[in-house]
Amino acid sequence: MVRSVAGGLTALHSLVRLKAQPEGMEARMNPHLQRMLCDAAWDGDARLIEALLNDPDVIPGAHHSTALVHAAHRGKTRCAELLLPVSDPQARNAEPLWRAARYRRAACVRLLAPLSDTTHWARWQWDELPSAMTALLVRLGKEVPGQ
Repeated sequence: MVRSVAGGLTALHSLVRLKAQPEGMEARMNPHLQRMLCDAAWDGDARLIEALLNDPDVIPGAHHSTALVHAAHRGKTRCAELLLPVSDPQARNAEPLWRAARYRRAACVRLLAPLSDTTHWARWQWDELPSAMTALLVRLGKEVPGQ
């Protein structure tokens, strides 16, 4: 026999979520909405990102700012602009900038370069970049080791 919960499905969802997740920031995070945020960043869906940023169950900077990494990788500059105030451009050793540069996303490189520290990039990371992107990073004030 199925018993009803006072407050309906919403109350049941809250009860299950409170018991299933650890305390702290991650306790508020809805993994399905987080996935939607990352997918929206990958697809360049700025409207969906705007909506999800207003949802209290979404933590844009979670998982090392994966949504920002996706937006930069795909060159979705508007999405990166939306995510930047609530994400960490330094996450994963400034991976959002590296991905943008590696895949020739110049607008994202210009957006992220002033906020990213490339001094800890390994030599292979610089070697992977197209020469035009390395030149752009130098123009934006980044120093290439060994040059």
